[in-house]
Amino acid sequence: MFIYRGNITCCEPAPCEHLKRSDQYQKPLTYFRSWKNWLRRVLRAVLRALYLSVLFSPCIATGPIVLAGHFVLSESRSRELMGKWLDLLRKSFEVAGATFIKLGQWGSMRRDIFPAAFCAEFAKLVDGTLPHSWDTTCRILEEDLGDVWRNGTITVDGTDALLGSGCVAQVYKGALRRSDGSTGAVALKVMHPNVADNMMRDIELLSVLTSTLELVPSLRWLGLSAAVGEFEKLILDQVDMQREARNLEKFRSNFKHSAEVSLPRPFMEHTTRQVLVETFADGIPVSELLLHADTTVCTAVGEIICDSMLQMLFRHNFCHGDMHPGNILVRGLDRMPDGTLRRSADGERLGVTLLDCGIVTELSDVDQQNFTDVFSSIVQRDGALAGKLIYERSRK
Repeated sequence: MFIYRGNITCCEPAPCEHLKRSDQYQKPLTYFRSWKNWLRRVLRAVLRALYLSVLFSPCIATGPIVLAGHFVLSESRSRELMGKWLDLLRKSFEVAGATFIKLGQWGSMRRDIFPAAFCAEFAKLVDGTLPHSWDTTCRILEEDLGDVWRNGTITVDGTDALLGSGCVAQVYKGALRRSDGSTGAVALKVMHPNVADNMMRDIELLSVLTSTLELVPSLRWLGLSAAVGEFEKLILDQVDMQREARNLEKFRSNFKHSAEVSLPRPFMEHTTRQVLVETFADGIPVSELLLHADTTVCTAVGEIICDSMLQMLFRHNFCHGDMHPGNILVRGLDRMPDGTLRRSADGERLGVTLLDCGIVTELSDVDQQNFTDVFSSIVQRDGALAGKLIYERSRK
């Protein structure tokens, strides 16, 4: 089943009686339009596949050489050659667009699947992807914010204010002038141009591939089309900043009584589909803790994060779906002259700030009950019961 969000049906008939079409003529027209859209999507998928083939051809061609170098070169030379090849592969993922960057981010966190060198290289995709130009940012801000941008209500100090660039958008530190004349620090998340269209092309390509594979009866049980549909929903949720702002408001409401978990406050009146304006959140990325903090601090922060996840799962049923290290900032730490991280000397409470809430997950009542039962059996170390529940309650 191909995934398409456009309208492939005939438009509504005009109110005038003599302009109405009978079903006899509407049905063939609908059929023609559906096939026309199907052919257009297939053509776009083919062109995208050809582009990706050319883009990744250097990696594919040099891969066997790198593999052979593992056996004929010294360990240091082999490691150097592998590092250069992984750098080329990462840059190819960057150029390929948001979908591949998201896959690379996921891969960087799966050290149980991929080698450490791969994970270290692709971790650069978390917040270090290629940014779009400052001129493009100015054009988007002027189009979406209008007078608020032109009259200086919101200001950004050019490219020097760029905090990071992700697969969907890049973030700047700016200032918002309030009605009383005072100013406050804000973060502006500006979507990359054409990112939604590029992601949709990749979804169409995946849809064509999975639909073709499911022509083989033995592969239908894998549910590949359904998986692509879920991936489409998750990935496209990120290209609507107004949706992310609403998610932030709900998370803030869910954690309003927590002193340890916080989220930025969105300014809904200044947020559009392409631009999110929110309070600026300061902190230290959680990824730095493993390198520069002692075990006591790491354990305390880990407990806060685990507790917040359990609350999302079992109390709120509204879960952050993209909690990679780049989206978690730690508060209440001081950086020492030697680079180590210690608890704040002024007594600030240890806590975390969650960012990038474009992807969220909510379970149905049935799915939440199933998850709770399986999770409880695992906590009780009853593997037989967990397996039995998974087998009995899986969708057939």
